[in-house]
Amino acid sequence: LPAEYIQMAGRAGRRGKDVIGKVIILCKSEVPDEHILKSMMFDKPMKLESQFRMTYAMILKNLQHNMEAEVTVENMITRSFKEFPEQAKHSVYRRELSALKKLLEEEELKREGMKRPGEDKLEEFFDLAVDYIQKYNQYQALAMIQQKAVKEMVIGRMVLISYQDHINKYGIVVGKTNQDSEKAVYRVLVLVNQDHPENPVHNELYYQMVCVMRPKQRFVWDGRGGHTILRLRPVHITKLTPEIIRVDAEGIIRDWEKRQMPRFKD
Repeated sequence: LPAEYIQMAGRAGRRGKDVIGKVIILCKSEVPDEHILKSMMFDKPMKLESQFRMTYAMILKNLQHNMEAEVTVENMITRSFKEFPEQAKHSVYRRELSALKKLLEEEELKREGMKRPGEDKLEEFFDLAVDYIQKYNQYQALAMIQQKAVKEMVIGRMVLISYQDHINKYGIVVGKTNQDSEKAVYRVLVLVNQDHPENPVHNELYYQMVCVMRPKQRFVWDGRGGHTILRLRPVHITKLTPEIIRVDAEGIIRDWEKRQMPRFKD
């Protein structure tokens, strides 16, 4: 077998001195054919599979005899025959990791030296805007659960909302799904344009950032689109207007839910 021949060749060579080991094969009968000898010497050896099994008894005995040495189960496994090849590669992995870290540091230094004009100001604005949005969300959520605000959130109330790509858009409150003010979810009817995407393409922070940059911009309906009903938390309602419109909220919601069914959608 190739594995047996390689094992003999390894033992014949002196470790650290001989590049190869010389093996003399004694044949008791006839000398094997040349192709058999070549196969034995040059074929790929069978992979040696370790039959070692770690049992609970072994672990307990090891811990009992090595309490002071602090030998852990992980150490036992890493020192096993099966894990030895992987452990031998750790030095290579460490060198590769060190080289990658060095390359990353060099790329970061290059990037710092390649900043475009105004990029520092843009980064500063972004940090300030994120801080503002976080504080605004916190205070707005507190303001909207106050008793006065909760009383004002009646059916038909016109509100200004900003949620996903519905930025600075007026809507009408048509329902409330939870009576608990802190966990309230309002259903708000809003208009949408014909080219409005069904799903948002950016995360919520992106749309909140756009809202911060365009505080006075309002949604303009193109007259060709339709409407949708959003489920909004109090933080998404940016302003309560004094206008209250008489609406058949139950009828609107019933019609909307019916049109979400595939056969009525179109």
